[in-house]
Amino acid sequence: MGEANTEWSDTRRVTNSEGGDFSGEEETITYKGHEEYFQIQYYLLGGENSAEIELPTGSHTYQFMCALPVSLPSSFEDQFGYVRYRIKTTLDRPSKFDQDMEMAFTFIAPVDLNLYPQKRAKESRTFTQELEIPTLPPRNLVNCIIIGLNYDLHMECYVSEPHPNLSGDIPLMLGASPLTSFPNPHTDFPTQVSTQASKIEDKVSKIENKANKIENIVKKANKIENKVSKIENKGSKRENKAIRKQNASLQTYKLKLRI
Repeated sequence: MGEANTEWSDTRRVTNSEGGDFSGEEETITYKGHEEYFQIQYYLLGGENSAEIELPTGSHTYQFMCALPVSLPSSFEDQFGYVRYRIKTTLDRPSKFDQDMEMAFTFIAPVDLNLYPQKRAKESRTFTQELEIPTLPPRNLVNCIIIGLNYDLHMECYVSEPHPNLSGDIPLMLGASPLTSFPNPHTDFPTQVSTQASKIEDKVSKIENKANKIENIVKKANKIENKVSKIENKGSKRENKAIRKQNASLQTYKLKLRI
């Protein structure tokens, strides 16, 4: 069976209804809450209307399986309340007192942080500070009506007088399944780092290949430029020869005219 119980007391002073003054007497009020989740009962041996069964002396083992309801809150223990799950076995003995035995078991309702997108921070800022966090199980009490559990990170900034200190609480949520968009420092981080490193290596190799291709193109361009300059040099030499021949023919023509 599974159940939740809460109980706490509050003490207050009783006021006089006539004058409205405090009479000095105190009154204690006790608050209680109860919630039952399931109670399943069936027989491991025999039945409600079956005949008596005689068990021989010794140890006897009976296997059983029980399907728990969906959406159960996690086990929880506190000074003012608890959520408990237990198994109770009863040996019905005719004409004798029944023999009972109980055993408690812990139930952890998984909390997948990816199912609560509204819990994600809209803005992200990075601060470095070492915090000692106690070992806490992901207690999911969403489906428990009488017990609520919240985790807050209290931050306070001390400033000099006469200014007041700045303080605030940041709500936290403990989960069993990490966010898919954030690496798990115990499992996902090395894999993601290796994946990112391989991607970076691929990009670097591609850039190196492009650089080599550009270097080869520059070398080819330099060769072509050298060839062009050689051709230009040859063309200028030929042009100079042609100009010299033309000048020589003009001089010869002038000499002929003078004669």
